[in-house]
Amino acid sequence: EKESEAMKSRIAQLEQPAALPASTLVPPREQIFDKQVFQNLALGVFLLMLPMSIALARRIWLRTPRKQPMLDIESSPRMQRMEEAIEAIAIEVERVGEAQRFATKLLSERRPDAAASRVAVPQRAPGTITPH
Repeated sequence: EKESEAMKSRIAQLEQPAALPASTLVPPREQIFDKQVFQNLALGVFLLMLPMSIALARRIWLRTPRKQPMLDIESSPRMQRMEEAIEAIAIEVERVGEAQRFATKLLSERRPDAAASRVAVPQRAPGTITPH
């Protein structure tokens, strides 16, 4: 019985809330950035952004567009190739025209009465529409 009484008294002591000591130690919160690191970071961002902001402000104040390089159209290789191609086409068209004139001249000299023997095509009345 003495043991059971001792056990009960021990259980009663454990069930009672324990008295807190007069001072408790709270572990300090771990800081990710201390004040010096934050100041250094802010200074670095400021020094990086300063030249970019000055350049942007200068561009806005001056309002000058970016200069495009001047292209000399007259001396560009593309324009020269186009010019040569147009000249070649003009020469060929003139040759074709000359060949047609020559062929027409030969045909008219061969049969002078061919033009007169054509069948007369009746003229259509003004205002009539012919189907195509």
